[in-house]
Amino acid sequence: MVLCWLACAVMLALMAGWANKPAPRAPFDFSGADIAVIGGSLTMYGIPASDDGKVALLADGRSHVRVGLSDPLPEEIEDLVEQALDGKVQTILLEVRPFIFVLRNQQDRQLCNDLLCESLLGIRRLRNNFRDWYRGLLGRPSNYAMRLKRGTEFPIGLDEPFTVQEPLEQVYPVIFLEREPSQRMQDLVRRATEQETRIILYQPPRSPMAQAYLELGQNAEISNRSAYYARRLQLPLFDPDIEWSNDDFVDRAHLGASGRAKLVAALRQWWADTGMSAS
Repeated sequence: MVLCWLACAVMLALMAGWANKPAPRAPFDFSGADIAVIGGSLTMYGIPASDDGKVALLADGRSHVRVGLSDPLPEEIEDLVEQALDGKVQTILLEVRPFIFVLRNQQDRQLCNDLLCESLLGIRRLRNNFRDWYRGLLGRPSNYAMRLKRGTEFPIGLDEPFTVQEPLEQVYPVIFLEREPSQRMQDLVRRATEQETRIILYQPPRSPMAQAYLELGQNAEISNRSAYYARRLQLPLFDPDIEWSNDDFVDRAHLGASGRAKLVAALRQWWADTGMSAS
């Protein structure tokens, strides 16, 4: 009986280790781009696609590559920052949200504080990793590769009607993450400084409808935590202070064409006002 329990414990430990080991994935190639824009789905909707020849993001003629991963983990964003540094980009515009909070319906995918949650999260990772390994054996793209493809190629240009995709009470209030930047993020910022790559943090907006579902004080806490994160890393933060309407969004948080235009215009103005364009 003791040997049986011991064997089960060893098997569970091996499964847990394998579950947390993702299938191999090719790094994204940022080489050739002057600016890397990295973030989650808010970036995917909020920043023009890289292949839109009509858009120069900062109006200075420099090329940009936008990568917006849906539902990203902080370590996935850090991977992309490292790959952008490998690609020798001049500037990284980095969405700060993945490091600040998760939505209520995302917490079981990223946050755990009990054994049951950890077990369920491990099973989910095991399932996803096994599926990616199997797809790789068949020569098919992994889930990550499909998210990456959509995050770089998602088109822009249409004003879509405002829709609510899910009940907002299932999404809000938000759940805050650890305040301190990870050691890896601190090392990446240090490396960026050494190779003269500028990192700019930015905070995407939320629709007025979504704002109404935040708990009292959470809107200010998001801004405070974003500012604290930027201070700890000694990075500038672009947090646009402009008026948004629901018509600027396609749902609770993702910008439509009019919202994108507002965000890009505000970014260009901030870039000029802060003297970034001259330095």
